[in-house]
Amino acid sequence: MLKHPLIIFLSLTLLLLVNYQAAAVETNSQQPAEVSTSGLSCAEPAQNFIPLLGRGTADVETFLIRDLQQELVRQDEHSVLVSIVCTNDAVVKGSTIEVQEDGETKQALSKLLVTFPLTLKVQNRRSLITLDVNLHYLTEHLEAVEGRNTTITFEVLKQR
Repeated sequence: MLKHPLIIFLSLTLLLLVNYQAAAVETNSQQPAEVSTSGLSCAEPAQNFIPLLGRGTADVETFLIRDLQQELVRQDEHSVLVSIVCTNDAVVKGSTIEVQEDGETKQALSKLLVTFPLTLKVQNRRSLITLDVNLHYLTEHLEAVEGRNTTITFEVLKQR
């Protein structure tokens, strides 16, 4: 029935090997490379406010790497974040609104803006790029139990 069982066997083996290698390449491309970090103690002025940003963790290094890598890949799918250097202390600004509580008017934190001044090294297909950026996290509606919203703005100041 099968005239050339060895050829069929080798063809199937080759097909499985090609599929296995393609799956391995796809898996490796989804795993983020190790990112070098320096100076992230710059986040200390903002440490008490970090949980209000709603980033899922109070670990600054974890959410900065995740958010930066997502933004870089959104702009160019071949971008890889190589390093992050915090260049100055994080800047924290807030604004309040008046709320009524137990018949009294009180001030409640409504908006929170935390800015991280950073220098990034980014590898793309062509070269290694250095970017000076401000990464802004603006959280609004903090006075409400529901409806909080955090917006991330990736502001490029300089490219080298």
